[in-house]
Amino acid sequence: MNYSKTAVKTLPFLGKCLIFTVLCWNFVYRISVPCSPLTDAENGILTALILAFFPGRVTSFSFLASAELAVLFLIYDLFYGLARLTGIQTVFLTITLDGGIVPLVCALHLLYGVISAKRIAVTLYKIPTDYALPGGRLRILQISDLHPGRLQTPLRMKRFYAVVEKYRPDMIVLTGDIFDEFTRMSKFKEYCRFFAETKSMYGTWYVFGNHDAQWHWRRPAHTREDILRSFAEAGVRILEDECAFAADGRIRIAGRKDAMEDRMTPEQLLAEAMPGILTVVLCHEPVELTACAEAGADVIFAGHTHGGQIFPLGRLMKYAAKAHEMNGGMREILPGRYAVVSRGTGTWGYPVRTEGKSEIVIADIEGEP
Repeated sequence: MNYSKTAVKTLPFLGKCLIFTVLCWNFVYRISVPCSPLTDAENGILTALILAFFPGRVTSFSFLASAELAVLFLIYDLFYGLARLTGIQTVFLTITLDGGIVPLVCALHLLYGVISAKRIAVTLYKIPTDYALPGGRLRILQISDLHPGRLQTPLRMKRFYAVVEKYRPDMIVLTGDIFDEFTRMSKFKEYCRFFAETKSMYGTWYVFGNHDAQWHWRRPAHTREDILRSFAEAGVRILEDECAFAADGRIRIAGRKDAMEDRMTPEQLLAEAMPGILTVVLCHEPVELTACAEAGADVIFAGHTHGGQIFPLGRLMKYAAKAHEMNGGMREILPGRYAVVSRGTGTWGYPVRTEGKSEIVIADIEGEP
């Protein structure tokens, strides 16, 4: 399922109009250019127009900076309104440099986000289970929402190899958006080579995300067929509403199609009861987690949310949409049944992370030997 071309064009334009309105409201009263032939109001309107409509793509860094500036000014205006109600507006304006603190905070926040996005943490979870497992433990390494782009430097690739070498996972799971519409073909081939060279006892398993092979903002350099062929050559097993087994049948791996596609319900996918067998479910979006647990999933791995990625925009989207049951981390969904939601190994669109952390997840499922 693809977004309509009308929505792709209309929604960004409406967003830019909203940004312009907020910035214009603030700049008209705050921008003064000495020796300018224009009035202060005209300078403010012109500056707001440039910042709101100059960025061509909503996925560009310049658009993010304008949007973040507008959100921070909106928050500032709310506090200024409270200051006026309490009669301390003069003190408030002095402390905040008559609003000049807003672009300064915005610049520092984005600088922090660029630095933060380059770091990849390793997040460790321990998940108890009563099932008998080979050696008493199943170590799963999860990579999700990689979105190869400008951040994917050779140093980052070395980090991936080092983590695999250090933790030596029994299984690797890829929970979608490993690629997206901005992935260059050179990066696509580089990561396919990485997955081919990265081996584990029970293999590498993958489910499609909503960006891997779909057109949203532009046509990808690769196709769905490229993923199917390259992953087959790399030994990566793709699951689309199907189940497979590992560890001599002691582990069942179920992979769901993305939530944007027509797919099986959890009950249909896990219809066959498997007593005594650990069931691991892979999905991209953290939805229907309770339904999966009720259907028989012992551990569910998902991604998609990026942990918000951009604060406060990600937080606003989280509460506005309320589409995801988890934003990141590990949670016991039902007694003895858990969900792990990755905050993303990379970042989508913007090489910035001001909320959450880029992470590789290591989940140790500990049972009986």
